[in-house]
Amino acid sequence: MNIYIILGVLSILIVFRQFKSNFILYSLGTLPATFFHELTHFIVSLFTNGRPVSFTILPKRIENDKGTFYELGSVGSANIRWYNSMFIGLSPFLLWVGAYLLYISIEGETFSTINIIKIVTIAMFIEGGLPSIPDFKIAFSKSYVFFIILGSTILLYPDIFPIILDKITILYETSRGYFQWKKFF
Repeated sequence: MNIYIILGVLSILIVFRQFKSNFILYSLGTLPATFFHELTHFIVSLFTNGRPVSFTILPKRIENDKGTFYELGSVGSANIRWYNSMFIGLSPFLLWVGAYLLYISIEGETFSTINIIKIVTIAMFIEGGLPSIPDFKIAFSKSYVFFIILGSTILLYPDIFPIILDKITILYETSRGYFQWKKFF
């Protein structure tokens, strides 16, 4: 069953790549992925005091001195600071977590309606889960203070990181066991 899920997701992603040369087809096909991508920016901005001020998933053509490109959607935030820029910029990676959780929730017959919807949603989450180049620029533009604090913490408290890694491992094992347990009921 897993091979059919993976092949289904890969087929959808390949179709998206084939449509990449036709902007209208690509933007319409990936509209749900764009929505989820921008929604993660909006929610993380909201919860990290980024003060989101705009949200759009309407594609637009942008011309500047570097050339012409298309923006599929955007979220504007009024308070991008060192403590939230990395989280807001890299927030689409949360969609990959959602794709994994959907993947492990697929059970029963592979070609049932609900499982096909889950497979398409997984493909949308994977497509929308990669931050764009402007997202990376936002993430690393003001986060130098965050990295200084992280580096200082590593230097001052080197014994704390094995403890943190141990807690992450325990959390992973617990969540993995929980989701496998949920499959039986």
